[in-house]
Amino acid sequence: MVHSADSRPKRRPTWTRRLVGLLIGIVAGLSIGQLSIGLSESSDGSPLADPDVFPALPDGAGGPLSDPRLELTGIELTEDVEYQLVSGSLDGPVTEKPLRTGDWDAVTIDQSGQWFAVGGQTPDGKGLLLVGSELNLTPLSTTTSSFAWHDSRPGMLSFIERDPEGGWQLKVSEMGARTRVIVSVEEPLGDIAAWGDWGWALQTSSDSITILDESGQRWERADGLALDSHHTGWILTIHPVGLNIVVPGGGVVYLDIEHETIGGVGSASFSPDRKKLILIGPRGTKITDINGERPAITIPLPAVPRATAWSSESRYALIAEDRGIVIVDTDSQEGSLIHAWQDRSLLALVARQ
Repeated sequence: MVHSADSRPKRRPTWTRRLVGLLIGIVAGLSIGQLSIGLSESSDGSPLADPDVFPALPDGAGGPLSDPRLELTGIELTEDVEYQLVSGSLDGPVTEKPLRTGDWDAVTIDQSGQWFAVGGQTPDGKGLLLVGSELNLTPLSTTTSSFAWHDSRPGMLSFIERDPEGGWQLKVSEMGARTRVIVSVEEPLGDIAAWGDWGWALQTSSDSITILDESGQRWERADGLALDSHHTGWILTIHPVGLNIVVPGGGVVYLDIEHETIGGVGSASFSPDRKKLILIGPRGTKITDINGERPAITIPLPAVPRATAWSSESRYALIAEDRGIVIVDTDSQEGSLIHAWQDRSLLALVARQ
């Protein structure tokens, strides 16, 4: 996922960067079958407020979901533009801690939930990148154009910055270790859409991706907009034909997944087992098998979620929206709204077991 430090923050988070150019992905396809679910009552037993937005669950669906092994960490933005660290178990209380505030454009958490990277702007309008733990965010770069966490290794951040001579550098920083330069060129590199042990996917335009290998050497070019990557090297992309999986050095797999019902796809995430996807669109969220073995789950939501996460065994999908965290058990196809809130948005979310 691209995190860019080139735009000013809004008072309330909105779905912006991924929406630009993404409605080209609204195409009709052969449906693999859908199940539109609502949500059961919240974890404290209180009913949900709007039955039109959250209709009843299918027959046989159970009550609120619970797994005491699942721990959540997130960063939320309140209506008063204050950032807070949110943590707790799936079925237990949530604690909130104020974070160092600033004029931030992007807020991210690594795979472990222990390291944070935030992007903003310096007084002269350049890209500022701060990294560290919840209580100690320090500047890493003052000329950053984009950054992204490694798709599987905790504490590893890659970013692109302008060098003093006017060129561009692709760098990797491991928390607590030295930053190293991977690529140094005179022309713009684009934005880091995804990276992992397999290499980098750089978004060089709204419909073009340059893929680098693990050493930073140019490997190949692919069409579309990169949405997510899996640590095995799969890159999920979208373009007018639909959703694709780009396998560096191995071609393109075209996915027969319908997404017109959710208004196109603006962001997405692979499950850890590489079998499922969370697809986020302006009219809802879809959870689907990549191979279409089971019916997809479509959830209508009143606002576009800003953050999603998977449990480590790929059973639970978590979607943060304006009312709280929606959790869906992809095995039983049950859904619940947990940790309800008002006047705030969750900007980043990770789950651990």
